[in-house]
Amino acid sequence: MADEAPVMYGGRALIEAGRVARVLGEFRESESYFRAALDLIDDSLGVAPELPDLKGHALTSYSILTDLQLRSAVTDAERDSLVGLLATRTSDALDVLSKTGQSAGYRSVVLSLSAVAAAHQGDFDRARAHVRQAPPLAREAGLLAPEAPFEALIAEGRIAEIAGDLEDAAEAYNRGRKEALRNQSPRSEALALEHLGQLAERRGRWAEAADYFEQAVERREIERDRLGLDDWSSSAFATMQGPYRGLVRTQLATGDVRGAFQTLDRTRARYLRDLLHYQDVRETLRPDTRNQIDSVVEKLSATRLAYLQASSASDRAARRLETSAYQRQIEELTASGPEARQIADLDLGALKRRLATEERTLITYFVDDTRSTAFVLCRDTLVSVPLPVTRAMVRERLEAIGWPWRPGHPDPAYALPPLYELYDLLIAPVRPWVPTQKVTIIPDIDVATVPFAALLTAPADDYATAPYLLHEWTLTTELAAALIATDEPPDKTTEAHPLDVLAFGRSTFGDDRSTWNTGATIDLPNVEREVRRVVSHGDAEMFVDAEATEYRFRQRAGDADVVHLASHAEANATLPLYSRIALREDDQDDGIVHLYELLDLRIDAHLVVLSGCSTAGGGRRGGEGLIGLQYGMRAAGAEATVATLWPVADGATAEIMGAFYDGLAGGHGKDRALQDAQRTYIATHDGIEASPFYWAAPVLSGAPTPIPFESGVPWWGLGLGAAAVALGAWLAWRLRFLPAHA
Repeated sequence: MADEAPVMYGGRALIEAGRVARVLGEFRESESYFRAALDLIDDSLGVAPELPDLKGHALTSYSILTDLQLRSAVTDAERDSLVGLLATRTSDALDVLSKTGQSAGYRSVVLSLSAVAAAHQGDFDRARAHVRQAPPLAREAGLLAPEAPFEALIAEGRIAEIAGDLEDAAEAYNRGRKEALRNQSPRSEALALEHLGQLAERRGRWAEAADYFEQAVERREIERDRLGLDDWSSSAFATMQGPYRGLVRTQLATGDVRGAFQTLDRTRARYLRDLLHYQDVRETLRPDTRNQIDSVVEKLSATRLAYLQASSASDRAARRLETSAYQRQIEELTASGPEARQIADLDLGALKRRLATEERTLITYFVDDTRSTAFVLCRDTLVSVPLPVTRAMVRERLEAIGWPWRPGHPDPAYALPPLYELYDLLIAPVRPWVPTQKVTIIPDIDVATVPFAALLTAPADDYATAPYLLHEWTLTTELAAALIATDEPPDKTTEAHPLDVLAFGRSTFGDDRSTWNTGATIDLPNVEREVRRVVSHGDAEMFVDAEATEYRFRQRAGDADVVHLASHAEANATLPLYSRIALREDDQDDGIVHLYELLDLRIDAHLVVLSGCSTAGGGRRGGEGLIGLQYGMRAAGAEATVATLWPVADGATAEIMGAFYDGLAGGHGKDRALQDAQRTYIATHDGIEASPFYWAAPVLSGAPTPIPFESGVPWWGLGLGAAAVALGAWLAWRLRFLPAHA
């Protein structure tokens, strides 16, 4: 309602929304709120005398966001651009902010940030002049701006560090830490400690750096405990990764490979592990308590949907309050279950035994601007391998591959040279330490969208004959080593899963009142063929189009060892909870399965396959990876998922999925079945149709172990099936189809 309310109220609401998004690391959403606030205020300047200060408040918040973006910038060009923006926005804010009341506090913060921008631009006289002006204004504001003195001291330290005055920088950061202690702010103290750790790291004082980072980690854990299991805890924890990563760097510098590996894994999939534990707690509660929880969960889901459909800011605010109330009820009800498990050090012994049993090697990536490393773990060794790569280098190579890593229209013509360059940076250094053909990769956040199977082991210029890593390694991915560090795979009984395969597919769109329809959603003519091929194995059941309702999915998803969903999907990078996949509506539901609904389901399956577009994508979360539909299925209890890295072609996907299920039915592990299906696709296509665009999007995440299909098909039937598959592949190659984009 910002546009309808008096400008003071509307502007304040937009600024506050931008602040919330900024705290959660949602920088794009935060920027859009601040821009909207400034547009609203500028339209009314001159009408209300108090608006200049409100504009100053908006510009202050916008400047803080710009500084956070500057701190996390990847390339030099990006940093230079953000320094210029920071200088401009702080200058604009100083032009309109007064020097009394709360505005004095904002002015103090802006002066501190302006000083940092000036230091980056080499104007240290102006930087020091501005940072000297900040403390008196902070004292003037008093309790109206309690963080302003701390921000001034941190800015003083940053300026000294940029100028190379490391002793002065350390002294300023220590004074900032004392200020944080005085205000009893663990968040601010953690930030000061992180700066001190980085400074000690820069000076080569590794033990001192490690001590500072460990103290900062303790404060971050206090913050994390306060968040609980709410909707934004994963977002907030993603912004707390700095001290953990600093500690990893210092442990590597001192040769503590085991400690560095365990510290890094401690940051991985913490929210997902919390969600899985919550599912376990529900299982152990009394039936009446579980029924109460299920009732509250239904109300929570309805409220989240109402939030999505809300047409005004006041409606959204009311829905958020309801959401918080329901979450508190759930926390109170689950408090009667077993105590929450503490996050302990990773059991390397258990992990090594698991890897030895599967004859598998684990590679965990740590890609940083100053020290990038791959940890390689197999049955008897753990080594850290330095990598000649930075975050910027990974980003540049990905964008060079083509769409979808850079803006533009869908284009299957992927460039091959950057796929070899990524291999040279990420894989070649670790190959001497990998003794097995089976490999599990835990990617760092900047490596999360790398199509590892499509990386080239040597230069090539032909899609069909290129030497892809797919031909040499059987690959799977995982979110954290702790998720696989068990001696035995989870027991999945046939009693709990009477069906082998449960498949849902939707091929037609635009013919109902679904919230999905935009008028431009294309049909997917190959979905029914895909689903029928999927359910040709074992005890299976399928629901297509009118029968593939959301209500039926929610009722039946827990009944199968394998759940397959083929339809349009959408990953929401800004609001990951609203990532969604389209089924059919009915009298019970709207037909759209959102991520937030998946978090409230129990899908205890061996495998969930999401063959729609970009189902492995979503919001980028440090420590969690990409939070989207694939993540939601894992949180619901699925042992593994197959999902797609980019928008796919439904004809090629149907072909690959059919061959994938043939491999599963033949007793192969999930990773081997997917590898064989993709290799078969390449072998039966040439030209543009053999591009990685068509076959490399599906990736396996989670346990790669085989699925015990209860198939009654005799050996000769499997032989006829294999012959039919080969004939179908040959016909597809001869017809040279170019599938519609899903």
